[in-house]
Amino acid sequence: VGGKRKYLPQIKSLLPDSYGTYHEVFAGGAALYFDLEPRLAMLSDASMHNVNFFKAVGVACADLIDQVGVVAGSYNQAGKGERRRQFEGLRTSYNERNAAGWQIIHVGQATGFYGVLYAGYNGLWRLNRKGELNTPFGDGVGEIPCDAAAFWQAHKLLSRTVIRRLDFAK
Repeated sequence: VGGKRKYLPQIKSLLPDSYGTYHEVFAGGAALYFDLEPRLAMLSDASMHNVNFFKAVGVACADLIDQVGVVAGSYNQAGKGERRRQFEGLRTSYNERNAAGWQIIHVGQATGFYGVLYAGYNGLWRLNRKGELNTPFGDGVGEIPCDAAAFWQAHKLLSRTVIRRLDFAK
């Protein structure tokens, strides 16, 4: 488990010079996908949370930026104790929506996913056996970024990509 970002040079050296459709079966953070910026692509991941986030960026980017901006603005201006309270609120809201059931694409869930990844411990995304998010709070020092230009850049790529929730074995 872990990102491929630090291995990009080695991975890219193994790729063919040309290919038709790029397929990434363990999307995760999709570091190789974003680095290559393929013209035709399919991303898949077993995690509905990850798939939902990528789909939200691809089809509802403006709404996602607005919601992340509100969460980030409040969190980033708060002191450590208030940041912990806001993080716990994000996590609780995420679990409540999860328990109620939701359909991919859900911008609120995508916002919570993003916020927890940045405010939680070491970028960890962890679910317990009941399927509840139980990522612990991080150190309260880092901010939740809201870089609209980066979201729009990702949107340009994700909006033309097939994104599916799929176990690699299927």
